[in-house]
Amino acid sequence: MLEIIIEKDKNKTAEYYKQSGVEYNNDCEMLKAEDKGEIIGFCLFRQEKDIFYLLYAQPSDDLMLLDGLVRSMLHIASQRLIGEAYYVSSAPGEQLKKLGFIEDFNNKKLKMLPLLGNCENCKNI
Repeated sequence: MLEIIIEKDKNKTAEYYKQSGVEYNNDCEMLKAEDKGEIIGFCLFRQEKDIFYLLYAQPSDDLMLLDGLVRSMLHIASQRLIGEAYYVSSAPGEQLKKLGFIEDFNNKKLKMLPLLGNCENCKNI
């Protein structure tokens, strides 16, 4: 059974940041997608004040899994009453665009509203 959960072990989180070539600090977090105890995908992100930043996500070639990871990150943002999210250059921008998560491609701003809708974009995969 697939589960997407926050990695609570900061040392494991830091290791994934290092392996992904993304700078780590104490504000950094990680969502992991597990199937039968095996990590099959992950999403690296951080919160700075009232903004979430998607820093990295794998696998970028499994659009359905990527969709679930990004939706889960946006859900966490909404639970924390954060209404603004962006992605950085190390995140899979083209895939995010294909999935309909991009509000402003030039400013790398993510839409928060897809979180509330059905997974309509998965039909196009």
